[in-house]
Amino acid sequence: MMRIRPNLPRWVLLGLACLPCSLTSAAANGSNSSTKGTLLAVSNETPQGFALLSEPRQMLADVYFGGTKIGEAAITVRPGFVRFHEPAKVVAAIPHLRDAPAVQLVLAGEMSSNSGSVCSALKSENCGTLSPQVAALIFDEDRFRIDLFVNSELLEAIFPVAGGYLSTPTGGLSMTSSTGLSLSGSSQGRTAYNLQNRTIIAAGGARLRVNSSYSSGLGLITDDFVAEIDRRNLRFSAGMFWAPGLDMIGQRRIIGAGVTTQMDTRADKELLEGTPLFLFLDRAARVEVLSDGRLLDSRIYEAGNNRIDTTYLPSGAYSLVLRVHQADGRVREEQRFFARNAQVAPVGKPIYFAFAGVLANTRRNRPFSPSRTHFYQAGTAHRLTGSLAIDASVIGTQHNTMFEAGGYLLSPSARIRAAGLISAKGDKGVLLQAGTSGSGPLSLHLDLRRIWSQDQRPLIPLPTHGERFDLQAPTAAQLGVGSFTQASASVGYRVGNGFVGLTGAFRRDYARRSDYSIGPNLSVPVLQRHGVQLMVQADAQRTRSSTAAYAGIRLLTTSNGKSLIATGGYASLGGRGNGEPSSARPVGSIAGEYYHQAKDRTEMSLGVAAERTVTDANARVHGAIYSPLGTVRGDLLRYFGDRAATQYGLSVQTGIAVNSSGSALGGRELTQSALLVSVDGRADGAAFDVLVDNVPRGRISAGRSLPVYLASYRSYSVRLKPADAAPVSYDNQAKKITLYPGTVQSVRWTVQRTFTVFGQALAADGAPVAAARVESAHGLGETDEQGFFQVDMADGDELRFSRGRQPLCRALLTNPQPERGYAAAGKVLCL
Repeated sequence: MMRIRPNLPRWVLLGLACLPCSLTSAAANGSNSSTKGTLLAVSNETPQGFALLSEPRQMLADVYFGGTKIGEAAITVRPGFVRFHEPAKVVAAIPHLRDAPAVQLVLAGEMSSNSGSVCSALKSENCGTLSPQVAALIFDEDRFRIDLFVNSELLEAIFPVAGGYLSTPTGGLSMTSSTGLSLSGSSQGRTAYNLQNRTIIAAGGARLRVNSSYSSGLGLITDDFVAEIDRRNLRFSAGMFWAPGLDMIGQRRIIGAGVTTQMDTRADKELLEGTPLFLFLDRAARVEVLSDGRLLDSRIYEAGNNRIDTTYLPSGAYSLVLRVHQADGRVREEQRFFARNAQVAPVGKPIYFAFAGVLANTRRNRPFSPSRTHFYQAGTAHRLTGSLAIDASVIGTQHNTMFEAGGYLLSPSARIRAAGLISAKGDKGVLLQAGTSGSGPLSLHLDLRRIWSQDQRPLIPLPTHGERFDLQAPTAAQLGVGSFTQASASVGYRVGNGFVGLTGAFRRDYARRSDYSIGPNLSVPVLQRHGVQLMVQADAQRTRSSTAAYAGIRLLTTSNGKSLIATGGYASLGGRGNGEPSSARPVGSIAGEYYHQAKDRTEMSLGVAAERTVTDANARVHGAIYSPLGTVRGDLLRYFGDRAATQYGLSVQTGIAVNSSGSALGGRELTQSALLVSVDGRADGAAFDVLVDNVPRGRISAGRSLPVYLASYRSYSVRLKPADAAPVSYDNQAKKITLYPGTVQSVRWTVQRTFTVFGQALAADGAPVAAARVESAHGLGETDEQGFFQVDMADGDELRFSRGRQPLCRALLTNPQPERGYAAAGKVLCL
């Protein structure tokens, strides 16, 4: 069947062709005309020449569904209606269709063309879409196009990633190992350090994890030493590792074994989610984040309501200590309970787990320190509907057994978690968490928890160790010791770029005084234009021991990798509880930062700042380098005045990726799996960007290798893209790679530099090889009547000459010398 696609719609062409005869017919029939010469003809019959348009016509149309062409269909068209000749074939082409018979029943009949819903230059609103009870279409006759629409209830859900399981990595034994050094200290005290290493040795779905560290407080210890095997939806573990624990008592490290249903190997797995940690600082200070006495991070935060960076924290539920080093040398600690919740079980895919062993302690210079306390835990989680999930766990030791049950309520606007705990000894606990989804202007986060301990001891014994990280006695009880009440909340409302909020926290441990903090914050934009932003800011905070307030302006300018931030206002600080009088005065700060990214994706930033607070003045410098060899970050803070002091922090991190094909040192983002990208071949000076899922992740030259660290349990599409205009030949198809923890997959390309060769082809008798096709492995050309030709080729390519399907001869150039992409071959003997 042939399509006819005129430049104008057919009714327009036919109408123009028949316009003279229509007018003549109207005049011949005695149509009346006004004195001004207006002609009016009225008839209930089809005008002469238009009868063809009212008759059924057969044609071939393109069929689209969801904006994507799914095929072509033969149709019969009459004014206002369309009928498919083979509706079953059309239905079979509709993707993700759940009720094909219902849709086919509609498509088998005559359907409205809905031509009035066609979008055009004159109609761009309220067009191009329908909401049918079953199925409907829009027929654009001018473009021979049919757009199909099906009721959403008749279609299956479409997930971003296809279901099923990731393929098991291949390639034999591999290893990823990352090492980091953190230093933190001040001129008034000793330097604390922590050298940490994470090594994973993997083969397919099996691996050995080893996390160890050497610190100034604990010496050499081992955090994890566990063998794991993934088998589709199950994971088997044995060694020393962290059991899941409960929301209200945190995780516990055990030496034992376990099995759990896991979703990591599923291609459609969901991500875990962590709860935010807020910390108010009345002035810039160094904040250390510690867990179990070990330094996890140290950095300098500015004054105000800071949200602590938790992206580096591991998953689970456990206690943290936020240690704030203030300008006068005093140290205060605030405790937090951090939870990066395990994912809610998918609908119809319940999760089960069971673990058993003995609790593992943490003792100075003891890589392994088993206790005499037995431990067991078993549980399950189910998702009853898309918005309701429940879970239950039993956990205990030889001295106590506890049961926890809870659930999640998920909605587009909020997420609520509630749980309750009871033990054989009469211990009890309750938990309530709630938060908005962040899709609207209102944001709310709430965490309430209460534990009643009958003997005022931990419900599950805490890990013990001889000394703390910094060799100092703890200044407050560890989270989970005896009965406690904890509440934290934040509420905010955003209007445009403005924001007003309130944050608060409360903590009370058995036989200890309550700690609390509460205060509002306000941010209102005044000017935002051409890289300049001016805002009015205000915040206040009331704690058990002090009251602080600030009001002022904040100016931010950015341009070409440079930024400048200046603040000015008035602040007060009173009731500090240390005998010092209250004070208030004008305050301000100025900070500048420079950022640069090199061609190899090395990122460098340098910042300097000076600040005047209510109590002192300080200056700080910070810098960071993220390079293919690793990362370095440093902070330096200097206080001036009667209590002059200097605080500093430094962290360095690098890694190595090894497999049977080779190894590479370095890496910008040191995750648990990596690609080992290699480019072989003769292409001196050519550089390539490594694209992972079309995102540049590094730059590599021919003859080099590059490690690219990526997240585990994912499949990636990897390809090369030339970074310059150098003529090269290589396989530009994307390679599909799957990574598990510890997997190092080799991805290798062979490249050749190409050039254009020109010359004259002569046969064995000296006659020109005229009007022939010339072909190399990298190009195609033709010879003229004198045998002259030009064609793209690479070193070693053979030139093949043919005429039609008849091969004529071949030629091999010896040692071509291209300059600027061209090589003169002169006379080429073709044999």
